[in-house]
Amino acid sequence: NVSVAESPAEQMNVSLFPNPANNMISFHISSVHASVVNVYDVTGKNIGSYKLENQQLNIDTSLFPEGVYLYSIVGNENTVFSRGKFEVVR
Repeated sequence: NVSVAESPAEQMNVSLFPNPANNMISFHISSVHASVVNVYDVTGKNIGSYKLENQQLNIDTSLFPEGVYLYSIVGNENTVFSRGKFEVVR
C-alpha cells in the first residue's frame, strides 16, 4: 500500500494532445519537479509509468484498447502534482 501526498503549492500547466489520441499522446508539463506520468485504465489498473524528459513525454497508445485512461503526474517522493484523463479512439 503506497500513499501519495497531493502538492497544491505548485501550480502546474499540463498540455496533452491530441486528446482523443489514436497512436500517440504527448505531454508537456510546466514543472521541473514532475518526473513520472502514471497511466491507469478506468478500473484503476496501472497501465504504465513513463519518465518525463525535459518536461515532455510521448506515449505510444497504438496498443492501448479504445477507452478512457486516467493519469497522474508524480514528482519525487510520490508527490502527485496533477491528475487528469485522456481518451484513445480508433
